[in-house]
Amino acid sequence: MQKSMKYLVPAASLLMSCGIAMSGEPVRSGGQAGASSVSTIHSIDQQAWAAVRDSISDSFATPEGLDALRERIREKVEFLSPEAQERAIQQTLGALNFLAMDLEVGEARAFPPTPLDSCHTPAPDTESRAFVTPRVWPDGDIYYRFSDFIVDTFEDPPEPDDDDPNAFNALESIPNVLAAFLAIEAQTPLRFIGYDPSVHGPGHVEIESNGPDGGCFNVATVGFTGGQNTINICAWNSLTVVVHEIGHCIGFFHEHQRPDRNDFIEIKEENISPVGDGFPGGPLGAGEFVTLPFTGLMVGPYDLLSVMHYPQFAGSILPGDLPVICVLPPNEALQDVVGTVSFFSDRDIAAINSLYGDDNIWTWDPTSLCPTDVDNNQIVEVADILLFMDLLRAQNVFADLNSDGRWDLLDFNIFMNRWQPGFCDPDDPINPFGRPTGVIPG
Repeated sequence: MQKSMKYLVPAASLLMSCGIAMSGEPVRSGGQAGASSVSTIHSIDQQAWAAVRDSISDSFATPEGLDALRERIREKVEFLSPEAQERAIQQTLGALNFLAMDLEVGEARAFPPTPLDSCHTPAPDTESRAFVTPRVWPDGDIYYRFSDFIVDTFEDPPEPDDDDPNAFNALESIPNVLAAFLAIEAQTPLRFIGYDPSVHGPGHVEIESNGPDGGCFNVATVGFTGGQNTINICAWNSLTVVVHEIGHCIGFFHEHQRPDRNDFIEIKEENISPVGDGFPGGPLGAGEFVTLPFTGLMVGPYDLLSVMHYPQFAGSILPGDLPVICVLPPNEALQDVVGTVSFFSDRDIAAINSLYGDDNIWTWDPTSLCPTDVDNNQIVEVADILLFMDLLRAQNVFADLNSDGRWDLLDFNIFMNRWQPGFCDPDDPINPFGRPTGVIPG
């Protein structure tokens, strides 16, 4: 889930509210010992952002490029009437142009001309960073369908005096989603394909704009489920929210809910609103800020520029004054940038390419000397069982342990018969065969 509104306050008051003096030194400690020595988490420039801008500029540069882009958009809106298709094409082109400008502004905010040196340690291009599920979409094909409400609203726009805010929000849904789809396709192996139940299997994502009781909120199913996924958005005018929710659909969990997040941010629980967060869409409770230790796989270091990160005032009892998320040194310069980017960071893109590209991160080998260390962290634990269950549900080739072409209870039983909690390292000279010792290091 993600919220759309951003708040900027004077740097001095903001840093003080996070317990950081203007010098950048902590004012007080609070379970964050050693945080100031943590390595930085983003590179000098975001190549993904630049690549998206260049791709859009190239498409707009020539009549041929623009015509090709128009046809790509038309292929994605064949479900609309001809008149509505033309409006969708024009508005999607406008949304792409806005995305390019927004990324340029975002890059200037994330990387000012005279930034703190501590914020500019380049990261190896080969490393991806994210908090992801193994439930990937087969072949990287994500089948989508807009709800009847969105399609009907776009076909027959509401009158100016219509008092249904959802209807006006929905007018921006198709163009902004298509702009995000096209930008993602330009950077990853993913393809977004209009869903046809007579041709495709049941696995698809339904894009909706209203809650079950007429409410309006931003939420999405994480990863491929084999059935109907859902992306429900209220803040259609925010590309940050649109891309964030698509990120969940692709397979991302929230970055700020990673188990290692306390080394990089501090959650001010006392600032979380017990009833709501002041954003359109209703309450955002403390549950959105807990860590999820057994949910997914952490890929690489923490990323404050991830589009899957919440902004500082999300869930705040007093937005604009009392932040919930405080960025710890040495990255405090990103305090008012975190959670506000409008597209995937370099490391988000690298994670998508790792999930869906040739260098798939799920290199777990069930025939190895550590046959149940699914996340390859040299510790066999409950998390590996949960990850294996995810692989079963996703019908991942690694999870078919008896090679019968089915992913069922027989595979799970084989896994559990092998599973033994403990330390497992084939390269350990004391334990060269990599069999668990029965003791998990503290």
